[in-house]
Amino acid sequence: MLKEYYTDLMSATEAKKSIQELSFYPMMFQAARVIKSTGVLKKVYENRRGGITPQTLAKELNIPYYGVHLLLETGLTVKLVYLKERMFIH
Repeated sequence: MLKEYYTDLMSATEAKKSIQELSFYPMMFQAARVIKSTGVLKKVYENRRGGITPQTLAKELNIPYYGVHLLLETGLTVKLVYLKERMFIH
């Protein structure tokens, strides 16, 4: 077995942070699934060179701006999309 399994390498603060991150994984998975199924990820990928704004995505996909904005923020968190000069890229 690995040596890491026999010693505690985390502080209490690090362990708490790790558990808090784990608790959000199901929500992040669902958000990533919706980002893909709505076409947001495809549009961001198609515009990966120059980027695309949330306003343009909302208009092209006929999705409310607020929903697109939330999906993109979640995409940033799980590293599905990135920001480059206020434009979203993949």
